[in-house]
Parts: sequence; structure tokens; C-alpha cells
Amino acid sequence: MKKIYLAIAFITSFFNANAQGVNEALQYSITDMNGTARFRSVSGAFGALGGDLSAVSINPASSVVFANNQAAFTLNNNYNSIKSQYFDTKTETNTNNLSFNQIGGVFVFENDDNSSGWNKFALAINYDNQANFRNSVFLSGENPTNSIDQYFLNQARGMKFSDISGLEFNEMGFQQTQVALGYDSQLLDYDSTNNVFYANISHAPDGKKYSQQSTYKNTGYNGKLTFNFSAEYDKKLMVGINLNAHFSEFTQQKNFFEKNDKANYDSGATVKSISFYNELQTKGAGFSLQVGGIYKPTPELRLGFTYDSPTWMVLEDQLSQRISTTGVVVDTPGPPPTYKSFSHNIDPRTPIVFEPYTIVTPDKWTFSGAYIFGKEGFISFDYSIKDYSTIIFKPFNQFNDPKGNNSNNIFPTLFGTSNEFRVGAEKKIKQWSLRGGYRREGSPYVDKSYMSDLEGFSGGIGYNWGGTKLDFAYSTSKRSYKEEIFQNIPDLANFSKRNHNFTVTLALEF
Repeated sequence: MKKIYLAIAFITSFFNANAQGVNEALQYSITDMNGTARFRSVSGAFGALGGDLSAVSINPASSVVFANNQAAFTLNNNYNSIKSQYFDTKTETNTNNLSFNQIGGVFVFENDDNSSGWNKFALAINYDNQANFRNSVFLSGENPTNSIDQYFLNQARGMKFSDISGLEFNEMGFQQTQVALGYDSQLLDYDSTNNVFYANISHAPDGKKYSQQSTYKNTGYNGKLTFNFSAEYDKKLMVGINLNAHFSEFTQQKNFFEKNDKANYDSGATVKSISFYNELQTKGAGFSLQVGGIYKPTPELRLGFTYDSPTWMVLEDQLSQRISTTGVVVDTPGPPPTYKSFSHNIDPRTPIVFEPYTIVTPDKWTFSGAYIFGKEGFISFDYSIKDYSTIIFKPFNQFNDPKGNNSNNIFPTLFGTSNEFRVGAEKKIKQWSLRGGYRREGSPYVDKSYMSDLEGFSGGIGYNWGGTKLDFAYSTSKRSYKEEIFQNIPDLANFSKRNHNFTVTLALEF
């Protein structure tokens, strides 16, 4: 129980961190089910089948299943709906995005040496979008107890006024910048007697609430470029390896707004409204590898196995911020005091550039099986295991401090092992193919109340002209989760996200 309580306390201080936090750890560790229309229509259950370019991303041995050279191009339309609730207020935000989701080709080489047990070889190169970060969220609610001042006070803990006085924003680090933004906007003041910062937002128990809104817009992607080699031995065993290059760009524009009608302080200033804008840009690249095999004990039965190494992603963050405040300040002490209004707009116009760092995502094991009904179709399944508690941030001297929010030591407490199950089927009717699939992916959290299991369904249709194939797919998935409306405001908002994807792929043999 102690570990669970620790995880809960950690989450409420760590959700939606500006950079290098829990959200980022999951952002690069959880991958979407993206790829060709045929792949998506059977929910990605292709680990023991092959013969599809996106199947290569599940099992490297898949490419040698192709009978001929092939190229494929995929266009995807992603529509997602995010429903949220913050206290008693419910909102919904919808986002639509059209993109080229996959492009690749495979070259198959028959071995003419009859004395060798190796029948053929294949080389493939394929690009898949592993994650689409594009979405928008709007949150709104009346918070009875907690204000954004908790964020600034937390940043100011242990700091003195001398840590920011006389410095320009371009001379400050992240923590100094947060405190300077709070102080220059009059949200924070300094008690020189006790050498501590304090907030000018009233917490008087007058029954009035803090009206809070948070709007953020995410854009970007996480892509994987695969260089594949596979071979077939004795027409029963297929083996392969993938060398993967990863590319990622992510931008989050987030604006938090808060106002209150609480009682004014009878001395000094009282802040009545705050608008705090943050724009985080992250760029990175990485590497991973996969090894896999497919074995055919009978012509109809296929068994597959794949090991996915961790992905080593080197990332760079850049954060731009500005803050605006309005309020009143005591004009004459009174009693009763009189007040005059003030407003501040602080825009450093100097982004905070963080040192490059590395995230090591979990490795994954996948076990697959399929039964082929001759030329009539197939049924297949994949089962994957991924341990999210093994996520690591580097350098270790920066992220292994047990007292720090970015500590690697918390991940084994916060995260656990996730199991994913995918099943799919295809029925061929002359040149037509009908497909369907189901998948369920477990939550990465030990406490699933922070993120539920993901459940998804899919279906599709395809037509084969011989050397040309055209496939369509529809897939949908749903997952609920919780996040803070802003860092250090411990009240969690509830989200329910549903994705709808419409995919079309053109495949050409040559």
C-alpha cells in the first residue's frame, strides 16, 4: 500500500509537466495501430502472416512471405473526439487530420542454388507513422480549493530573491524563469524578513471558487523508418531483422486561465485573473531493432515470434512562456482600505532550451499464430508483453535523484506490465476480401484508474486486380484517462478519447 500511496502522491505533482515527465515517457512508449489498410482492418494481427508491408513492423520475417516485389502507399484520415469533465463541467473537443501514413516497398530474390536450404531472400524499406500527436482539448471548471499559485509557489520553494534579481530572462534557468514570471506579474511577492516567496491570490474561506480553463493544441508525429532483411529456409522457417530509425516532432500550445472573486487583501496586492501560456517544442531521433521468425509446421498453420528492443530516443525540448495578470493593490490603507487596479503582461521572448536527454522505452515480446484456409482466407492472433516500469531517462545523474520529480526511481512504482491481444480474420470471395479485427491493450499504469485499457474494433474491404490491390479500412478505439488541468493543481480531470480512422492503401506489384 505504501508504494501505491507514493505513486498517487507522485502523479498529482507530476501530470502535465512542461518537459521530461510522465506524459512524455508514455508519449514515446505507447504506439498507435497505424499502417496499411489491410493491416488496420484486422487490428494489426499480422505477426504470423506476413505479405503486408506494415506486417514487417510487427515481425521482420514477414517480408519474405511476399511472392513478388511490391510497393504500397497509404492515406489515412484520423478523427478523434475527447470528452472531458473537470468538477461539474463537461466539454468535448473534436480534431480531424489527413496524412500519408505509410509508404514502402519490398524486393524478393529467389535462390537458384538448389543445393542450399535457403529458398529466397527479401529486402524491404518501409515508413509507418507510429503515433499521431494531433489533437485539441478544452477544459473548464470551478475549483473550490486550489489555485495555479501552487505551481509558482512550488517552483519558488527554497529560492531567494537574490536568485532572480538583476538577471535578464536569457540568463536564467527553468526554475528561475518560473519564479521571475510569477514575481514580475505580481502573482508572487517576497517576504524579506523570512526570506520566502508568497502568493497574492486570496485563499480566504469565503465560499467562492477559482474559475479555471485550460486549452491546449498538440501537433506532431512519431515515425519509424524500417530497413528490413529476411530469409526463408526449407520453405518452413522464415527469419528476419529490422533496423529502425525513429523521428519525432511534437508541439504543444497550452493556455491556462484562472479568475476569482475572492476577498481582497487589506494590504499589498490581490491577483484576480491569470493567463499563463506555454509552448513546448520537442524534436528527436532514435534507433531500435527487431528480430523475428515465422515457422510453418504444416502448410496451414503458422507460428510467429518477435523481439522488439527498447527504442533509444535523443530529444531536445524548447519552452516559450508568457503570463498576464490583473488585480487590485491597496491605494490607501484605511480602514477600510481603498484599491486601484493593475495589470501586467510579461513576455520574455526568450525560449528556455533544455539540455538534450535520452529516453529508453520498454522492450516488447510478441507471440503470434495464424491458420490459413488455402485461398479462402485466414484467422490470426498476436499477443504482446511490454513492461512500462523499465522506462529510463538519461543522463542518470539528472534523472535518478529520488527527491526529484523526474526520478527514474518512481517508474517501477507508477507503471507495470501491459498485455496486448489482437485477433483478425480475412475472407476472400473471388477478387474481393472482407476483413475484421479486435484488439485490447492493457493500461501502462499499476493503478488503472489513471488510464484504462484500450479497446478497439476494425473492419475493411479490398479488391485485387492481380498486380494492383486497393484496400479500405475503418478502425476505432477508446481509452479513458486522468490528468491535471495544470501542474501542481492536484485536482484531476477525467478524459475519454475515441479515435476513428479511415484508411486507403494502393499496392502495386512489379
